[in-house]
Amino acid sequence: MNYDRIILELMGRIQILEEIVELHEKRIVILEDGEEYLAEENDEIEEASSQELHNRTEARRKAIGILEKLLPDHKFKPASREDGGGINAVSYETNDKWTIKLYFSKMALNRTRGYEYGYYLIRLKELARVNPKYCLFSMVDSKNTWSFVVLENEEVFKSYYEREGNEDDELQLYIRVKEDSAVVLFNDGSEEEVKLNNWETMKLC
Repeated sequence: MNYDRIILELMGRIQILEEIVELHEKRIVILEDGEEYLAEENDEIEEASSQELHNRTEARRKAIGILEKLLPDHKFKPASREDGGGINAVSYETNDKWTIKLYFSKMALNRTRGYEYGYYLIRLKELARVNPKYCLFSMVDSKNTWSFVVLENEEVFKSYYEREGNEDDELQLYIRVKEDSAVVLFNDGSEEEVKLNNWETMKLC
């Protein structure tokens, strides 16, 4: 058995968990001070603040504009609340329909490590009910620059739920952004590195 490799893997996992704990602590401090630095997706709340509503609406509008250029053979329109409040897509050629689940976060700055990150709360039962083809994570940074990360629902969230056997309904994740890369940090310490604004993922639909 290669103990050195196992030790290195454990040390890497510990470092990731320490980083997640640090992000949680910063979030708690900011919330206690009464400052808003994120807008969480909450499908159970009927009335959102006008600021959150504007941001999510703007995120969806921008996303639809990008998708219409990327996939001109599809029609995109806002999804109803029953469909998860994201984006519905319909193929002009085959009439096939699929859904994109949209999440939004106003990013916070980690001054110590020099990057910004978005925080997202995902309700797994809601995700399973809507069963989107993709999850689209939108975020706006301190300079009002918009970024997006596309993740496949089937490969990421369903497999995560089954692998962990987690009975909790909520999954927390952070998306750490630095330059053109993004690292998705799950609350169990696992991570996935993806390209920022990876719209090409949807070209395979």
